[in-house]
Amino acid sequence: MNAQSFGVLSSTLDNLIQSFSGNWSSLSGLSEGVLSKLIAIELILFFLWSGFSGGQRMVAEGLRKFFVLGVWIWVVRQFPMLAKAVLGFFIRAGTTAAGSGSESFIYNPSKLVARGFDVAEPLAAALADLGITDIGMVVIYAVGYWAIMLAFGILAIQVFLTIIEFYLVVTAAIVLIPFGVNSYLKFLAEKAIGAVFAFGVKVMVLTIIISIAQPTLDRLTFVMADEITTDLIWANSITALAFAFLAWQGPSIAMGLMSGAPSLAASAIMQNASGAAGAMVGGASNLSSVMSGMRSMAMGAAGAATSMVSKVSNIMSKGGGGAQSQSSSGSPQQNGGNNASDRGLAKSLSPTSKGSKGKS
Repeated sequence: MNAQSFGVLSSTLDNLIQSFSGNWSSLSGLSEGVLSKLIAIELILFFLWSGFSGGQRMVAEGLRKFFVLGVWIWVVRQFPMLAKAVLGFFIRAGTTAAGSGSESFIYNPSKLVARGFDVAEPLAAALADLGITDIGMVVIYAVGYWAIMLAFGILAIQVFLTIIEFYLVVTAAIVLIPFGVNSYLKFLAEKAIGAVFAFGVKVMVLTIIISIAQPTLDRLTFVMADEITTDLIWANSITALAFAFLAWQGPSIAMGLMSGAPSLAASAIMQNASGAAGAMVGGASNLSSVMSGMRSMAMGAAGAATSMVSKVSNIMSKGGGGAQSQSSSGSPQQNGGNNASDRGLAKSLSPTSKGSKGKS
């Protein structure tokens, strides 16, 4: 399959690039209008401060001010052309650094998708010849086919997004560049220029990856459907996926390069090692907390069992005491006789007690 039969992605990229480039002229006019107003404010403030200071060093400061304003006027008017020159420079730098490849893949991501179809087409033909009884080979061929298509699709989408991001950043930068003439607002212009170069570096890194991968991707092929083996399927699939994930990590590599902290540094390795050690320590502490929790649960269960045994023993002792009292009390008739004799004894003793009390 050629790139023309699957050129939707490339045609969309071309249309977006033309749309951005066509609107840059209108944005440049708007930026020049903002620039003229900011320059007028800067000149008014400059002459006011020069008048208040008595005109000392007015000539030197005036020359410096006019030189700075002239530079910013040139940058604002030529910024779209400068941005395209920066993009072309980084793309050429990427292909030169790779030592191989061409710039056609950068502006034609559909070519990558077409290459993926070419590589996976023998697998599709082999799948058509398999029957329902070959379910194992069907699964292997299908996984290999979709792995190759996914890898080339990731490469194409990453190229598409990187180019569009650069043009989006340039479009926003055209609006922010005029603020560089004002000392209080120049941080907007500085950030805009820095973003253009940062995304240019991102394009360069992706160009290096695609250019390095291009010869290897061209060698990924299945000669004939009859000669397809499982080892060849996994080798081609893993190779394509490796370059796809490398291209997916390209933006983080570029951002690490711009921030001065590349992801392949020894510090990153030590950070990952410390993170793994921290995870192991955290796992050990969690294990110890689990063990202590289990110990406390066991102690609580033992205490609950002890309390249950003590309650049962109390209940049994109370039951035995009741039985003893019931046996000692005897029958009701015996209790009644005992009560009557007790009452007679009390009556016989009561006068004696009274007489003894009178004598005293």
